[in-house]
Amino acid sequence: MSDTYKVVIALVIVAVIAIGGYYWYTSSTAGSHETSDDTQSALGSTSEDTTLPSGSDDSDAAMQKDLTSIDAQMNGFDSDSSSVDQGIDSQASGSAQ
Repeated sequence: MSDTYKVVIALVIVAVIAIGGYYWYTSSTAGSHETSDDTQSALGSTSEDTTLPSGSDDSDAAMQKDLTSIDAQMNGFDSDSSSVDQGIDSQASGSAQ
């Protein structure tokens, strides 16, 4: 292997390490920024307690409401997933012709 290939391989390795380091740095500092009051009000309460999605009520009725909500979200996801699959299939069949 010539010296040129060795230099190119070394530069590629250094570039991958540099990009990985930059990604790690930006992802680790992204969570440490404080949110502004506008962002905080848009996000709602960000308390650390563990309440149920319907509130702090843990009765059977509240749990049933939460399960119904989760089921509706999963059905929506299933519909979205089917639409994406159909779109991918139509693109694949269109490009195969």
